[in-house]
Amino acid sequence: MAESSNNERKILGIVIIALVAVAGYVGYTALSSEKTVGENDVVQINYIAWYEDGTVFATTIVNEVVTPDTVLDSSHRYRPRAYTISQGTPSKGTSTPILGLQQGLMGMKEGEVNTIVIPPELGFSADPELVSTVSRTFGTFTKEQTGELYFEYDRVLTISLAQYTQAYGATPQVGDVISLVDWDGTVVEVTDSTVSIRGDASVGDIMDMKPWQQEVTEVTDDLIITMGIVEIGGVYENAFGTVEVTGVTEDTVSFTQITLNETYETAYGPADIIDDGNSFRVFLNPEEGAQISTSSGTGTIKNITDTSFSLDFNPAYVGATITFKVIVDKIIKAE
Repeated sequence: MAESSNNERKILGIVIIALVAVAGYVGYTALSSEKTVGENDVVQINYIAWYEDGTVFATTIVNEVVTPDTVLDSSHRYRPRAYTISQGTPSKGTSTPILGLQQGLMGMKEGEVNTIVIPPELGFSADPELVSTVSRTFGTFTKEQTGELYFEYDRVLTISLAQYTQAYGATPQVGDVISLVDWDGTVVEVTDSTVSIRGDASVGDIMDMKPWQQEVTEVTDDLIITMGIVEIGGVYENAFGTVEVTGVTEDTVSFTQITLNETYETAYGPADIIDDGNSFRVFLNPEEGAQISTSSGTGTIKNITDTSFSLDFNPAYVGATITFKVIVDKIIKAE
């Protein structure tokens, strides 16, 4: 009887040991098979990205103002981004992350949060087509010039809706009468993005222009025609200094630049006016890093030399140290 009891105890011990071993194996298998981001995997992430000064420039959080301290948790609504962790062709519906982000994601687990600091050499690459070279010689002009006596201006001017709203602080309506520089105008057309304004000039109206005033001589459906009010020997101020009129014909005005200002204001900042004898130059003095608004967008002045500089229209995050705070939402392992 005692022997039978001992055998039962031995069998029970073996079973317990076996169960512990199996449980340990199952636990180890579960732990060792936990997914982490690897080469060629597809990973879906949410993030906040910012510059060194803490300014956020991108996030997958929607309809919120976020900061670098915003927690990536379930309290937000997201629009996740999907990436293929490869520098080759990305999987359909995904894109390839910049190298610094790719390196930072490697080894992360689903639900893990990480802060990844990305130096310029591992960040976004510049598009050379978005960089233009600008000569520091803004223009060269002869002191003796001949210009037109008469000018024609389009009677209907079309501007963007944003420009109109900024200038007049109101939503345009057809028929609205607004004040232009030298006379009133009437809004004649409004679209989703533009506003067309008809200049309501009258014959005899005076335009206060440089170097001399202009008088309206004719108004048609399409044009406003003006004539310069000048006389031989008259001295007038222009953008560069003063000019003296030396001759007037039926169609032209001849004049000589008799004095020069020291500077001339340009979109790139104040420029020097350099006297070269029978001519003069406007020479730009750009400031490194200055933001310049043009019809092509906003560019940054870079790489100033004695003769030229670059105007870079690439986004500000190109060539900058940036930081991503990332949470891995989902990992699809490469097959």
